[in-house]
Amino acid sequence: MRAGSTPPGFETAATVVHRVSVLLDAGVAPNSAWLHAASGIDSPVASAVAGGIVQRGAVGRELDDLLLAARMLAPPGEREAWAALAAAWAVATESGAPLAPTLRRFAAVLRPLGMPVSTAGEEPGDAARRKLLRSVAWKGVAAVVNEALAAARVAGLEEWMRAELLDLLRSADDETLTRFEDGSRRHARRRAHEMADVAALLRELGVAPHLSDAARAQLEELDADSS
Repeated sequence: MRAGSTPPGFETAATVVHRVSVLLDAGVAPNSAWLHAASGIDSPVASAVAGGIVQRGAVGRELDDLLLAARMLAPPGEREAWAALAAAWAVATESGAPLAPTLRRFAAVLRPLGMPVSTAGEEPGDAARRKLLRSVAWKGVAAVVNEALAAARVAGLEEWMRAELLDLLRSADDETLTRFEDGSRRHARRRAHEMADVAALLRELGVAPHLSDAARAQLEELDADSS
C-alpha cells in the first residue's frame, strides 16, 4: 500500500478509536465508551459491537471477540482496520495496560498509513479536556442557533433568521472572534440592556430565553469587572 494513501474504510475505525480514547480518558467505563463512540457512526461493525455490549454486557477481553466477529460485516477494505483494533484491545486488556494510552498509540501507528487521526496532548486527560472545551463553543453555538430559530419561527421570520445565521457562520474569521470578544467587553453595559430587551421579547413570544438571559448575565459581569 502506498504511504500516505488512505485505505478504504479505515477512517471509520480510526474515528471510533479516537472517540473511545477520549471517553476513557474522561473516566467513562469501556462499555459506555464504546456505546457512545459507536453512536452516529455509519458502520455495521460499530453497530454490531454496540449491540453485543447491550445484549451480552461484554467487557474487557470479550470486546475484542466482538470486534473480530463483527468485522466480517464490514466492506472488505475496512475489515483489516477492525481486526487490528481488536488485536490492540486484546493486548491492552490481557497485559493490564491502560486502555486510553494504548488506543492513542494505536492511532499513531495508523497515522503513517494515511489515517486522518490525531491525538490531543501527551498527558492523561488532555484529549478529554480539549473535547469538553470544544463543546463550550460548539454546543453553545448550537444552543444559540436553536433559541434564535425558535423565536424567529414564532415571529414568522424563520427564513430570514436562517439566512442571517448562515451569513454569520460563512463570514466568520479571526477578526470576527476578536470583535466578539473585544466588543463584548467594550460595550458590555449597552449590550446587557439590549439582551434584557431581547429576553423580554422572547418571553412575549412564548420562547424561554435561556441563552439570552445567560448572555445578559455575562455582559453584566464584564461591565462590573471593568468598573
